[in-house]
Amino acid sequence: MKSHPALPLTRAEVVKRALYAAAQLPVVGYELGEGGRFPAESTPATPNEHGDPRSDCVGFVCWAWGLDRWDPAFPVYGGWRNTDSLIEDAKTSRHTVVEIRPDELLPGDALVFGSRRSKLPPFGRIPGHICVVVDSQDRRGWRGWASTQVVDCSGGKAHREGRAINLRTAAIWEARGIAIRLRRFVAPVATAA
Repeated sequence: MKSHPALPLTRAEVVKRALYAAAQLPVVGYELGEGGRFPAESTPATPNEHGDPRSDCVGFVCWAWGLDRWDPAFPVYGGWRNTDSLIEDAKTSRHTVVEIRPDELLPGDALVFGSRRSKLPPFGRIPGHICVVVDSQDRRGWRGWASTQVVDCSGGKAHREGRAINLRTAAIWEARGIAIRLRRFVAPVATAA
């Protein structure tokens, strides 16, 4: 399998791509494990077996960031980026992302929570979720979870209505999410001469 080169996008370009996708041009449906393979394309979606454009949350975020969701150099999960592998990367190797405090969020960063065990039958795994932050601060600083604007790709009601990619608040991440930043957006630490 071939990995596609990353695009050196700025924060503003990441936000622009996320907001463009939320405008639903072209319309993208939700399907777990799809999307995010072709960063240079104008959509995060990849066609499913029926030819319908589909993406999941990680596919969408990787595309917005200008990354292929599969990278043989990515050190966890066999090179595949998913919510759990991005959290592990942020907390250990810091290959692609680093963990930051929520009050450090800037447009272009992301919020993510990992998969968890269902408390209801059939007691399987419930996938995690990730979004791109598009607006997080005003002149006084971080406004909090409920006022932070994000774009995500999800199933559920929005997907059933034909809109998998949407602008919303970050409220669902408050209880269990972590804030992450692309490593290329981290300012280098100055060293003493």
